[in-house]
Amino acid sequence: MNFSCTNKMEKIKELTTPDTLPSETIKNVELKYYDSGQLKVYLKAPALYAYYGAENKMIFPKGLKVLFLDSKGKITGTLTAGYGLNYLDDKILKVRNNVVIVNNEEKETLETEELNWDQRKQKIYTEAHVKLKTPDKLILGQGLEADEKLKRRTLRNVTGEFQVNEDFE
Repeated sequence: MNFSCTNKMEKIKELTTPDTLPSETIKNVELKYYDSGQLKVYLKAPALYAYYGAENKMIFPKGLKVLFLDSKGKITGTLTAGYGLNYLDDKILKVRNNVVIVNNEEKETLETEELNWDQRKQKIYTEAHVKLKTPDKLILGQGLEADEKLKRRTLRNVTGEFQVNEDFE
């Protein structure tokens, strides 16, 4: 009699693949980030999937809203998106789907379909189409690099710049 054991490669890969389920699943998330005892960032999201292991990350599959506050607790800006992925170790947040950043101090709004925020370098950037509304202009372009407050920015491949009156919405 002859016996032998064989395994299909798909079964071996299935058994040796790291767990793809989240470490934590949280609904109706509210996260608060403090610096020197002051609330600086307030994040709300309908759902969060947290993964811990070789790659530590948080996924916001149903979108998120982030409020940025000054030292007096006043909201200086907001970020909203339909989807978010936060790489915890690299401190990079990638958002997409109807991304809108509002800078209340400068009365400016940035709209795009995807955006990256490097929290260590305090920079935001994208290669996607962007629409920047200021109190007196509407600027369209392809690609953007800016500080996280949108004060110093470079719009690349500008495709249109229009003067508008202050009633522009």
